[in-house]
Amino acid sequence: MWNGIDIDNKCSFEDFVFVAHHAQIQNSHIGNHTSIGRYDKIREADIGKYCSISWDVTIGAPTHPFSTITNCALTYRKEYGVVDFDDNLPQKRTKVGHDVWIGCDATLIAGVTVGNGAVVGAGAVVTKDIPPYEIWGGVPAKKIGARFDEKTIEVLEEIKWWNWQPKEIRECLELFRKKLDYETAAKLKAFADNREK
Repeated sequence: MWNGIDIDNKCSFEDFVFVAHHAQIQNSHIGNHTSIGRYDKIREADIGKYCSISWDVTIGAPTHPFSTITNCALTYRKEYGVVDFDDNLPQKRTKVGHDVWIGCDATLIAGVTVGNGAVVGAGAVVTKDIPPYEIWGGVPAKKIGARFDEKTIEVLEEIKWWNWQPKEIRECLELFRKKLDYETAAKLKAFADNREK
């Protein structure tokens, strides 16, 4: 453990990942250029490239069985003095797309999928899948807007800029820094089409 960071040996990281102090990451994959905030808890998750995850975020919050006689973990955790074993209950894997922003204190329940380019507001509790480029907030979280119009989103999903090399992004830096509209997205698509030739 370094700087309070707790990462198990089932984790994998791509290049240029930043993990702030006191983050806990278990059995997860983190994509290129993703930033993990302080005191984040991530388990059983696949997180894409270029994501910005604020502080105190929980991704893959485990669920407890509530169809049995008790909600207590006494039937599968030895620290309660009833059983002499620890049994990890199966959890669904959580998926976070590329270029996702997750605000501070947000919680993603295990098994949800957050689409590319989505925004999760601070304090939100995400209990269902979020489509690409939508903005969700609240408890439980619901759609409160979209980042771009449908035509622009289609272009972004098609060009998959997050798979470009950093030098290609630098070539388009002026377009990346502009307010995105369909015209700018079309210019990015033209660049993407040319780079594939």
